[in-house]
Amino acid sequence: MKVYWSYSCHENHVWYIFRPEDATESPADCRCPFGHDAISMRKDRPVDEVQITLRPAGRYVNPPSKTIAQDNLYYLLISTIEGTQEWCSDKAYGWETALQKAAIFRGKTLEHAKQFWDRLKL
Repeated sequence: MKVYWSYSCHENHVWYIFRPEDATESPADCRCPFGHDAISMRKDRPVDEVQITLRPAGRYVNPPSKTIAQDNLYYLLISTIEGTQEWCSDKAYGWETALQKAAIFRGKTLEHAKQFWDRLKL
């Protein structure tokens, strides 16, 4: 499972790394962006909410002429925070519509999100 590795230094700087719980810590992980050594580290589990992603749908259909299909459209994805399960909308949406649909899943657990996903037939 991926977790947040939370570090802090004596200057009260705090930084986070999101990675597998059993990953190997490197010396660079233990140094804050300002060059101070970490004095504490703890592992925090992420909340039990789905990850919401808007994936650009635009693609080059003719690279030499740079012709783009589905420009300014987005697919809606929901997934577990670890990325082990994922659902992607069949249709691409404009930005505002994609945001409205994404808002439906905000704060939902995987179980609840899947129920909404099935009901909305995305």
